[in-house]
Amino acid sequence: MAEVRQAALEAYEHQDYPFEELVERLGVQRDMSRNPLFDAMFILQNMEREE
Repeated sequence: MAEVRQAALEAYEHQDYPFEELVERLGVQRDMSRNPLFDAMFILQNMEREE
């Protein structure tokens, strides 16, 4: 939990970083049909399991 807390606090310090500047500095090739930073989606579902 301490690691997650520290990572979150560090991320908050940079939450206002301009998106366009981030994409430019990463050198990601722009494709206007999709988001340039996220090619994967994470889904968490609570599923009941029978024992």
